[in-house]
Amino acid sequence: MLGETCEICGWVIFRLKEDGKNSEEDFCLNRRCKGGRKYWKKQAMELKIRLR
Repeated sequence: MLGETCEICGWVIFRLKEDGKNSEEDFCLNRRCKGGRKYWKKQAMELKIRLR
């Protein structure tokens, strides 16, 4: 967790860093917020692809 809050809804901003990758992603934990929806929608699409 970062010490920051989302500018849209005020929830906590979370940083995700995957093992073995240099990519970091900051996103809002609130799934109903515009800032969080983008991340959670992407995760749902990746899960659908893996399940196929």
